Amino acid sequence: YGVAVRLTWEQIDDLDISVEWESAQVRNEREDAELAILRHEKLQTPIDVAWAEAGYSQDEIDAMKEETDVRRNAVMGALVAQIAQLGQQPPAPAVAPASSGNGRAVVPESAASGPEQVGSGTNA
Repeated sequence: YGVAVRLTWEQIDDLDISVEWESAQVRNEREDAELAILRHEKLQTPIDVAWAEAGYSQDEIDAMKEETDVRRNAVMGALVAQIAQLGQQPPAPAVAPASSGNGRAVVPESAASGPEQVGSGTNA
């Protein structure tokens, strides 16, 4: 397999030999990823730590952080544009609540039927 080399005892004493072993631990990538997610969500570890624990290289983490920044900046730009657009619209006219003559405001039937009418229209 190799080449035979003859060394003197003096040459052997001068050798600096080191060995780097691969980890004998078997990795379960799914468990590593699930644990990284759990730590990030429950312990609020930084996302780049979670990515490293999930097995991503530093180059992959840097690329994902850059992509996240690009998406975040796009969302923030859209929000700024919407806020600017809202600032240019005239204010909605103030409307006094209708009164039934007894000092109480008239509540439309759609609002009087309960909280299920409020929100997105879906009940969970």
